[in-house]
Amino acid sequence: MKYISLVKDSIQSAIILAGGFGTRLKSVLSDVPKPMAPIGSRPFLEFQLDYLQDQGIQNVILCTGYQSDQICRHFGNSYKGIAVRYSHEDTPLGTGGAIKQALKLCNENEPVVILNGDSYCGANLSDMYQNHLESQCVVSLALVYKSNFDRYGTVVFDKSLRIRKFLEKQLTKSGWISAGVYITNGSLINHLPDHQSFSIETDFFEPLADENILNGFLSESYFIDIGIPEDYQTAQQVLPSIYNDKYRGWTLFLDRDGVINERTPGDYVKSLGEWAYCKGSLDAIFILGHLFDRIIVITNQQGVGLGKMTTFALDLLHQSLLDDVRKMGSHISKIYACTDLKDKSDNCRKPSPKMGLMSKREFPEIDFSKSIMVGDSATDILFGKELGMRTVVIMGKEEDYEDIAKLHPNEEAGSLLDWARSLT
Repeated sequence: MKYISLVKDSIQSAIILAGGFGTRLKSVLSDVPKPMAPIGSRPFLEFQLDYLQDQGIQNVILCTGYQSDQICRHFGNSYKGIAVRYSHEDTPLGTGGAIKQALKLCNENEPVVILNGDSYCGANLSDMYQNHLESQCVVSLALVYKSNFDRYGTVVFDKSLRIRKFLEKQLTKSGWISAGVYITNGSLINHLPDHQSFSIETDFFEPLADENILNGFLSESYFIDIGIPEDYQTAQQVLPSIYNDKYRGWTLFLDRDGVINERTPGDYVKSLGEWAYCKGSLDAIFILGHLFDRIIVITNQQGVGLGKMTTFALDLLHQSLLDDVRKMGSHISKIYACTDLKDKSDNCRKPSPKMGLMSKREFPEIDFSKSIMVGDSATDILFGKELGMRTVVIMGKEEDYEDIAKLHPNEEAGSLLDWARSLT
């Protein structure tokens, strides 16, 4: 297969496969094409177009089929400055046939990104495009890392990220899957199968896995497929948080034990084997990571000072937390841990503001008047108030209730997830 090089230095055009029936969502949707499934008060397709607008896309072709009139009436010929055109299929063409028909509206050497219409992936298209150019492959596929899944096939690639195999769907502990985001150019139409209806994955990508022309782009961005009711419900909470700008410029400070991970009353979490996340805390951090500019964890860990654990063991716990958050497509900017003993003079333990001031030195853009401290103890609330932050208490540490009440935190919540959901 001959590869025709791309001549533009950025992607301005996109194709969205928006012809899905939404069969698996019939229990929660009726007479609505899947891309128009409501997320809050907005159709799912709007979130995809918002994402493309953020990535600098100027032209979009919507591949429509089932209930296409709903999509056309809603979007017309433009959306927030993006020019919208349509490629309508009168009979189902499959993903491959729909792409082939839409590519007729593209210039041969024009770079184009192609998206599935029922999944969201926030991959950085500029980075992906540069990676695609360097690979000199015909198509690049965005890949995301998943754990404990059976809905997706796994993508196998070599050390140069050339895709070598697509494994069948099966129960998988962990692996990389296709996120339904592809970068190619208009000349792809010359290489697609002749038949009218076909699957881009099964009938095109899979047979080409041995030809060294498919590139994998590893993305740490969030991914969700709304194709089943459970994930559709998850999207109701997650997607609105991504495009909520109320807390832009704000910093979120989080306590650790009792907020992110389960407390061990009278003891310390000393190893990964003793670590357990509070229910929903990772989901909460995902939501909050899209609301706030930065998240900083502030934690007292005198278990090190007492000799119950080593600094290395503490670092392993925190690196595992950072890795788990990153795999979900969110971020924690920094973890500050004070290992001083309580009775040490001039220690940095909360409620001392010292760790907060350290964060300000490292991140000068932090404005404490635009910051929130979330914790489960009186020391957390006092720490936040000392620095002029808003404060939120996570109820659960009963022995602190009386002292917390005297400090009058701004808000209270049953869990970090409950509070995160209240913001969206």
